[in-house]
Amino acid sequence: MPPLSLRDPRNAVLSWTNETCLRVKDTPKAREQSWFKGVFAEASQTQGLKRVLQDIENNKAEKHSKNRQFKKIIFIYKCLKILLLLCLITNCLLNNS
Repeated sequence: MPPLSLRDPRNAVLSWTNETCLRVKDTPKAREQSWFKGVFAEASQTQGLKRVLQDIENNKAEKHSKNRQFKKIIFIYKCLKILLLLCLITNCLLNNS
């Protein structure tokens, strides 16, 4: 056995820190309080997740409104096309009679 002065305790300390839990990781209040963001991993993850979900919902709503606007424009275009054809047909019928 080597003398105590030659013993390097780093390996023992590293194994002890890896085996033991140094802090409580279950912090339910950290998820609720936004000022803990960046301090607790749970808070920053949930805030980021909420922000991502909100962005996704906003994008879906924006895409939905753009789709509705596009469908309205297409509908108006088709209606105008039909009206133009009807006007041309009536004009031709009036000129021929």
